[in-house]
Amino acid sequence: MFATRRRFAALVAGATGVAGLLRGFPALARGDDDGPPNVFFSPHGRPFRAVAGAPYPVVDWFKGADRNGDGKLDADEFVADAAAFFDVLDMNGDGVLGPEEITFYEHNIAPEVLGVRVTVLASGRLRAEPSGPRLWLAQYGPMEGGPMRDNGPQGNGLPGNPGGYSHGGDPNQGGVLPDDVRPNSPNAPQGPDLTGAAPYGLIPVPEPVTAADPDYLFSGAVRKARFLAHAHDNFARLDARRAGYLTLAGLPQSAVERQLDRRGRKS
Repeated sequence: MFATRRRFAALVAGATGVAGLLRGFPALARGDDDGPPNVFFSPHGRPFRAVAGAPYPVVDWFKGADRNGDGKLDADEFVADAAAFFDVLDMNGDGVLGPEEITFYEHNIAPEVLGVRVTVLASGRLRAEPSGPRLWLAQYGPMEGGPMRDNGPQGNGLPGNPGGYSHGGDPNQGGVLPDDVRPNSPNAPQGPDLTGAAPYGLIPVPEPVTAADPDYLFSGAVRKARFLAHAHDNFARLDARRAGYLTLAGLPQSAVERQLDRRGRKS
């Protein structure tokens, strides 16, 4: 189940920088986990995480989106899944994801888009660490004012995020960006190395939420109508056979799932 907006927004009360997050989730000894994290991003940008060796969490997304449980994900179910996730992110319910809501998504829900690796440990806790150059820049800045200041329990209730975690704050603390960071650019050409959320998704997009609205770079916001229209487009892209539905077995593999398979793990 998706978290309520109040509980979802309560994560901000405990927002910390990357350094604080790493202190909260100490790394394993070097070499104990040198493979890719068992992480999947839905086509709408929702992260799903599982412990190493567990079935790749595309299964969790597909089963949740397949509302009638018939093993076929049709266009209506696919778009309804997108709408449900948008409504979670849209904390003030105005049908638009503004800079504060997008910042919250990128820092607290899906820090992989910023180049942070998040791994579920055997204990169920999360370990997070930088996974390379941060090529994607969220709308950094303090989260002040508004309903997101409400205090509340940690944890957002999203599957694959046991216990919740926080990754907020300005990592530069002075507004000076490191050399390896450049602004969001949803249409930037892909290099040989997939960045952001791209390695974890069926459609390799570094920031799937902001990429849904072609006017994002100009408006700084993502509109629900554009988000759902993008979901329709993504369904058509994944339904290469034009069957009118998707099956779990027929989905393409993400780059990370292919890596995990090459390491001999059965999905």
